[in-house]
Amino acid sequence: MSKFMNAESHCRRLIGHLASLSDAFTNAYVAQQAEKLFQGSGTSDAWLGGNNLKDPTSWTWTDNSPFAFTNWANSSGVQGNKCTAIGFANGLWMADDCFESKPYICLIDDAARTLQPT
Repeated sequence: MSKFMNAESHCRRLIGHLASLSDAFTNAYVAQQAEKLFQGSGTSDAWLGGNNLKDPTSWTWTDNSPFAFTNWANSSGVQGNKCTAIGFANGLWMADDCFESKPYICLIDDAARTLQPT
C-alpha cells in the first residue's frame, strides 16, 4: 500500500504508470482482478492513475492518455486536489485524498520491457 505519488513512482520504475481506464469493459475487468489480488488487504479500493493535481477542475491520467471514460460513484467530491481510486466490489471511482495509503494498479508497457541482448 502506498500514497498516490509513491505508487506512480513505483509503476514508473517498472516502465509503466498507474492504470488508466478507457472503457467500461476494462473498468469491470480491473475491478474484478483487483478484488481477487487485494483480498485480505483490509481495504476496498485501489489507486488508479487519475488525478486533478495540476488543475482542480480538470482530470488527467498519469500516462497522459485522454480522460474520456469516467465511472464516478457520484459527482460530489470530485473537485479539489484529489486522486482516483476504484472500488473492488462495484468498479465505481472515488476521488480521494492522494496521501491515503492504498494498494495500487500499474499498467506496464510490455514493449518497453523487452529484454536487451547481453
